Amino acid sequence: MRASSGVCRPPACVAAGGCEATVWSNGGVTPRGWADLTPAPATDGAWIRPLLGEFGTAGGLVGATWEAYAVLPDPVVSTERGSAASDDPRTRPLAALREVVAGLDPVGSCRAGLWEGYGGLFGQGAVYLDLHDGGSGPVPRVLSVEVEQAPRLELPHRGYVLFEAVLDDLAPLSAEPLWSMPPDLFWPDSQGWLVGSDTDIVATVVGGGRELVERVLADVPGAEAVEPGDGLDRWDERTLLGDV
Repeated sequence: MRASSGVCRPPACVAAGGCEATVWSNGGVTPRGWADLTPAPATDGAWIRPLLGEFGTAGGLVGATWEAYAVLPDPVVSTERGSAASDDPRTRPLAALREVVAGLDPVGSCRAGLWEGYGGLFGQGAVYLDLHDGGSGPVPRVLSVEVEQAPRLELPHRGYVLFEAVLDDLAPLSAEPLWSMPPDLFWPDSQGWLVGSDTDIVATVVGGGRELVERVLADVPGAEAVEPGDGLDRWDERTLLGDV
């Protein structure tokens, strides 16, 4: 991992008018677009900052003080980026995680964080191939000017836009069928667990109580137990895709 990323998951919206719900089925849940959510104060995530461990580790992503940790690798790692799919396989671990969490304790309001650095998020000059008309051009902004100007949750090496969310939004917040934008940070108001990912890795880290993580390890395909000080280089996107 690195402090300044040159690897970027593509923006969820390439159609004018912002994010719209994806057309695929996701475990019976219809994902909402990021533009559909209500912004949350950056201070809602301030509790995370003092918990963080060394950057590039599991604890550096979700905090180093949880009872247990699990990594959920993305099930598909391919050099063929951007392939269309009616059911994006990258969302399946999060969908499974959502079901595990829902089966343990009632979850009310949540917070979802989106890294501010995704190209085209605020319509700032990024150009991507538009597969709808065969051309290319500036990507319309995903989020409003008001959200762009709002304070960020500033954590070491990353800044995030926060939104009010519910558990169903964990898997995932999406738009076009070609691309998904799962949250980079996600937690309940109880602050009983924290889910984190990063633009440079193709995996998701879960930190929480031992019972939750044991259920995750048992029920989420491919989930692996890790320690807070364990590095995440194994899941570095650049390494897995041969970019370095």
